[in-house]
Amino acid sequence: QWLQEQQGRRIISLFVANSGIAVFDLTADQAINSTWLEDFDYDALRADVYEPWEHLVERAMDSGDPEEVSLAGAQTEYLLDIAGTLLWRAVPSLAKGGGELVIIPHRLFRGLPLLHAKLPTGQRLSELFSSIIVVPCLTDFLRKALQPSKSADRIALADPDYGLPFARCEALL
Repeated sequence: QWLQEQQGRRIISLFVANSGIAVFDLTADQAINSTWLEDFDYDALRADVYEPWEHLVERAMDSGDPEEVSLAGAQTEYLLDIAGTLLWRAVPSLAKGGGELVIIPHRLFRGLPLLHAKLPTGQRLSELFSSIIVVPCLTDFLRKALQPSKSADRIALADPDYGLPFARCEALL
C-alpha cells in the first residue's frame, strides 16, 4: 500500500550470507525483483575492511586527531563505494533516482550511512532520491508507515547497534 501511494517509491532490502548477498527491490507495480551476487565475500569484507574501519572511526572520534579523522573519512568513502557498487550491480535502475527510497540493510551495512552510497556513475543515492529512509527492519517501517498520519507525527529509526556516534542525534533532529 505504501509503495503505491506515490509514484517513484521503492524499497531495497539486503540479506547477506557467507556465500553472497541477496538484494530485493520492491516497487510500486508490486514487483519484487531479486538479485543474488555470489562473488560477495562477507567474511573477508568484515574482517579486512569493515572492522578496521570501525576501530579507526572510534579512535578518530576519541582522539580528534585530524589525520585519523581524515583517514576514517577516506575509509568511509571506500565502504560507501563498495555498497554503492553492490546496490548498482543488483539494481541498475537506482541510477535513475526517484521519489522515496527505503533501505533495509543487513549485518555490517547497518553501520554505514547508506543514503550516501556512491554508485559507479559517481552519484550518491542522496543525490538521486528526494527522500531516503534507512530502517533496521521492514516491520518497523511498515508499522509506522501504515498508521494514519498526523501532521506532527514523526519517526526516526537510527543506529540499531550503537555503531554510529551521532546517528541518534541526527534522528532526533
